[in-house]
Amino acid sequence: MDFFLITSGMMLKRLCLERTGMFDKNLAVGEDFEFFLRLAQNFKVGVVKKNYLSVESGTKV
Repeated sequence: MDFFLITSGMMLKRLCLERTGMFDKNLAVGEDFEFFLRLAQNFKVGVVKKNYLSVESGTKV
């Protein structure tokens, strides 16, 4: 299954996690598809196409 959501690139309000619940810790990274379904069920979701961070090669973040 191809999945396009990258959890490290998500921005959420704490309220979203409080109402939706956390990720399933027993799953491998990025495999908790049910979390995203619960999130979308409870909140309006969308994509921000603007870059908010740029990193130059060799720069530590």
